[in-house]
Order: sequence, then C-alpha cells, then structure tokens
Amino acid sequence: MLCPDHVFVTSETVELPDIVIVDIGRVDPDDVADLYPDMPIIGFTSHVASEALHRARAAGFDEIVEKALLVEQPGELIRGLLTPLE
Repeated sequence: MLCPDHVFVTSETVELPDIVIVDIGRVDPDDVADLYPDMPIIGFTSHVASEALHRARAAGFDEIVEKALLVEQPGELIRGLLTPLE
C-alpha cells in the first residue's frame, strides 16, 4: 500500500513523476533511463530474469528488486529513494 501522500500515476500522466517504477521484463531499461534521467528509478522483475537485471543495472536504475519485494514493501522502497520536500 502506498503512503497517504503518494499518488499513483500512469505513463499517460502529464506531470513528471517523483519516482519511476517499471517492470524491466516489459520495457527497455535504457529507454526508461533516457526518459527520466533525473528521477529515481525502481525496476522490478522475477528473480529468474537475469538478463533484464543486468540491463537495468547497466542503465543506472537506483533499485532493482524482485516483484514480491515491491508488493510486500513498496512504502519502504519508495521512501528510501525520495528526499523529503521542505
């Protein structure tokens, strides 16, 4: 569950996101990193997708996790990458 002050948006949203979360088995990690160069990026995949993991690391993703961890601890992952707004 997302924290109360986080909002879920999709790729059709006009505003830039605070963080990008992508399934690295369905996208090209280089394309995502190029589209959002100044945003924290979390990539998720199954534990067996080793080629996708390597490509996401090479693209510079901030976190790469198994899908189960993203489902179990989304708030902790997101808070760990976002800096507090003051």
